Amino acid sequence: MKTERIFIDGLGGQGVLLSGKLLGQAAINHGLYATFQPSYGAEVRGGTAHCDVVIAPDPVKSPFIEIPTVTLLYCQQSFDRFANSIPGGVILANTSLINADNYQGQAELIPVPASRIADSLSVPNAVNMAMLGALLGITHLLPLDAMESGMQTAFSARHHKSIPLNLQAMQQGMDAVQNYSITT
Repeated sequence: MKTERIFIDGLGGQGVLLSGKLLGQAAINHGLYATFQPSYGAEVRGGTAHCDVVIAPDPVKSPFIEIPTVTLLYCQQSFDRFANSIPGGVILANTSLINADNYQGQAELIPVPASRIADSLSVPNAVNMAMLGALLGITHLLPLDAMESGMQTAFSARHHKSIPLNLQAMQQGMDAVQNYSITT
């Protein structure tokens, strides 16, 4: 397993920070090393939110990411701000909300209809789970059962009832990228 440096960006309320926390917790539960570095604007809901997640087979030296191996962009504002400046790796873009027609960046762009997936499950706030599923589908970083274990740990008990639908959203996110492979 190689070290994955994952940058996630979106708007507050889209589950950006939960995505990072869950991903890190699942990795730790799976026996890997992980760091999670959140950042958000003062507005929280509707303001910008992003996080860096590093997952590695060995202890992580720094939680900060200079160049991500994978970037998850949840909204148009995130795409406009970051997509063309990422010097490599892979960008997973929520193309239900992002128009990527004019993309000219260096990273490999993979479309994920995450909002459409969440809406089809009647769980609009599961966009982040669909995006995490796409991440797993592209990188094979963790198995789905590791993510379920991470949810059991990261979610409060009152949210455990949402785990089956979140797993469905993840599976559909994985399915959405099954025809793509990383070339970088």
